[in-house]
Amino acid sequence: MTTHRPTFDDLVATMGRLRGPGGCPWDREQTHRSLRPYLLEETYEALEAIDRGSPDDLRQELGDLLLQVVFHAQMAREAGTFTIEDVVAGLVDKLIRRHPHVFGDVRVEGSREVLANWETIKAQERTEGLHGREAGALTGLPRALPALALAQRTQDQAARAGFAWPDLRAALGKVREELAEFRRRPAPLPAPRRGAGAQGGVYRVPRPFCAHGGGRPGSRPPPHRVHRRRDVRAVACGSISSCR
Repeated sequence: MTTHRPTFDDLVATMGRLRGPGGCPWDREQTHRSLRPYLLEETYEALEAIDRGSPDDLRQELGDLLLQVVFHAQMAREAGTFTIEDVVAGLVDKLIRRHPHVFGDVRVEGSREVLANWETIKAQERTEGLHGREAGALTGLPRALPALALAQRTQDQAARAGFAWPDLRAALGKVREELAEFRRRPAPLPAPRRGAGAQGGVYRVPRPFCAHGGGRPGSRPPPHRVHRRRDVRAVACGSISSCR
């Protein structure tokens, strides 16, 4: 006797049953917004499974993450906005469109050219309105990202648009410039607001600074680089006269 192995269609049908008449009261009460924290939580749990290097944990966490996708798609089906089939079709179309070196006649020499083509095609999609958003250099950045992650992604986009420093010396100069502007802000303003604009300028610098130094904002430095924190403090005090 052959045992039926559940398929993706079975998952979709199960979710429809849970949301349907006589289904689960909790599942039926949920909305896109109420499920928002669960989507984020399951994403982080999948990342932890990757960090642990456990295939079994990753398999389970990817299932939990897939549940969120199917859950949201089921609610959209009920609202008449889109279906899980629309989600899959859109993804397949995007993968084919952004891999012309596989599905078309474009030739590439390596992954660097693949990424360059990806960004070019993505920008063209924005111009043609395929994303349903206004085109622009910073279009597509998820505003729900944590603040530092959003700042990093913003700098990544800005660098691709030409807003970048050529080397570490130039980045250090920008650090000093932004810190000097921050110090010049008038003191009488309430503490949370005083220097807010300049403070944003200070936070804009770490990404290109780290790009030339080999790190990323918010990343944990390896032990042999911890001593460089003294250099960062010295920059903040304006005591470094030349790059090391």
